Amino acid sequence: MEEELPSSDWVETIVNQGIPEYDLPQGFNATLRSYQKQGYDWLRFILENGLGALLADDMGLGKTIQTLAVIQQITLDYKSGPYYSQRPSREQLTAWTEKPEHDDTLWVGPSVVVCPKSLLYNWKSEAAKFAPDLKVCTYNGLGRHKIIADFSDYDLLIMSYGTLRNDTEILRKFEFRLMVLDESQAIKNPSSLTARNLLKIPVKKRIALTGTPIENTLADVWSQMNFLNPGLLGSFTYFEKKLH
Repeated sequence: MEEELPSSDWVETIVNQGIPEYDLPQGFNATLRSYQKQGYDWLRFILENGLGALLADDMGLGKTIQTLAVIQQITLDYKSGPYYSQRPSREQLTAWTEKPEHDDTLWVGPSVVVCPKSLLYNWKSEAAKFAPDLKVCTYNGLGRHKIIADFSDYDLLIMSYGTLRNDTEILRKFEFRLMVLDESQAIKNPSSLTARNLLKIPVKKRIALTGTPIENTLADVWSQMNFLNPGLLGSFTYFEKKLH
């Protein structure tokens, strides 16, 4: 079932008023350059209007720092809202991890960054530097399932595409506040297991980051946009036909 897209009122806002400026979140330990601040404002605006955002920019221009500012703000909003007091306890999650196949409960999950394995610790170090208030965990390795019992205490999980692909049946039991795909061209093939499994995991907000959204043809961008805004570009067959 395709998700219902938001109304186009936000387009009129951009045309008539431009993208609003937002304050950086409390506790964020960086001063953004002007173009990074514009990117942060754009991400906030897109997400707050119910859409997923594709941030395509050259390597080294600050996609990570802009995104960490958004994650920090989403964390603050969550902790000041009603769902924070309703988050699952460690005891509940510990009991669930013993027999997850018998539990259809949808748990509240933290924000999550999915990236190539080589970037796991880069994300962790950048988060420690720029958003030190965030409680961050790398979800990887043989003992990673023990971390699930502490999901409600974490603000940000960082995992590889391979881990997400392998743990989809566990992760789909959670609704994550935000899912960020770094190097999102990794899912350019919509028939790949990773691309298909991503769509099974409930997510409130979505961001994709890439320096190369289109590596071969325009068809490369369809899978990334289908993750961000399901149905926006129609079916893959329809999209391919329109390219020719």
